[in-house]
Amino acid sequence: MKQSEIQRFPNLVFGGGGTRCFWHGGFLGSIYDLLAPTQKINAVSGGALSALAYVTKQEARLLDITGSHFDVAAGGPGNMSWARRRSGGDLFIHQVLYRTIVSIMMDNAAAVEAIAEGPQFTVQLAKPSRYGALATVLAYAAEVPARGSPHVRAARRMGAVPVYVDARQAAREGRFVDLVVAAASSPPVFDQLFWDGVAVIDGGVVDNAFPHEEGEDQLIMVTRPYPKLPVIEGRTYAKPSRKIATNKLDFTDRAGIEAAWKQGMDDGAAFRATLTA
Repeated sequence: MKQSEIQRFPNLVFGGGGTRCFWHGGFLGSIYDLLAPTQKINAVSGGALSALAYVTKQEARLLDITGSHFDVAAGGPGNMSWARRRSGGDLFIHQVLYRTIVSIMMDNAAAVEAIAEGPQFTVQLAKPSRYGALATVLAYAAEVPARGSPHVRAARRMGAVPVYVDARQAAREGRFVDLVVAAASSPPVFDQLFWDGVAVIDGGVVDNAFPHEEGEDQLIMVTRPYPKLPVIEGRTYAKPSRKIATNKLDFTDRAGIEAAWKQGMDDGAAFRATLTA
């Protein structure tokens, strides 16, 4: 196939999935040179951190920093510890560790500028239903295996609504770290977080890979091997070839995120072959 005929995907969607999202970095690394200059990005949940790394060109740094911090966490009392709580610390390790990693990734002016002046970048949060954050998350978790698609419905039917945030504006206002952390907030492992005074949670509960407008040429990267992805003009879905072998909330498992990255590289190479055949 001629280079001019290869599909280029100017619009990207980073689906959620906790530590499974390290698949994104490996996948994109295998097809990066085939992509058109990115025009628009949508991101949800841990996909917001993947998108951060992509826009700022720090994918390898993210893997290294996260791995190092997970190693330190592995030497402690674990993801959840009542002993840590009794001594004045947090019951769960996730929120503090995640904020630390995101803050390090955004610790330089070049990274802030890349986000603030980069492609259109929308992060989806969610306002919980009237039944509360935990009930909303549990409804989502129960639906996903049965539905077989990232485009879920249960939480919306309960009253949860999406909250769309301009990531570029957040970066200009010095709130981008807060936004990426809020995007991943899932009770009970995260506290109840707020955006502009509104209680928000992980936006994946209302759509775990929210697409761009219909008709726009877009690559939607999900982190589960969903069996029921829709066929819609303008959308190309990329998914893992098999279940990613990592617990999405295990913040002590360096080997898990490295395996997710490696699987992404392999899946990206296979995807690349379909584009260039």
